[in-house]
Amino acid sequence: MRTTIDVTDLDNDYYRLNILADQGYHIYLNGHKIHSFPWLEHFPKYVQIMLGKEAISHLKKGANTLAVYCNVRYEQDAQTMKYHPVGQMDLSLEGLKKKELGLTR
Repeated sequence: MRTTIDVTDLDNDYYRLNILADQGYHIYLNGHKIHSFPWLEHFPKYVQIMLGKEAISHLKKGANTLAVYCNVRYEQDAQTMKYHPVGQMDLSLEGLKKKELGLTR
């Protein structure tokens, strides 16, 4: 999965990824791997990932490419006994400010 996001400013205090996946994945920002989860879950769930300074250093004003490589799971149809691919994924990046989180006085 690949998408382009437009970043208008870089004045957030934190950046967080929200990902929904049920298999292992690797997340890339502008061609740089910023996070990996190699395990199989077998059920989709959302996970929040706070980005560190190294990952944030690849974020720039303007167009940014956010990409995910994910494994596809196969399930067997009970009637036909044939296998078919099953995959579900969602990804978002959000900027957070300490003031909006209530972390400043």
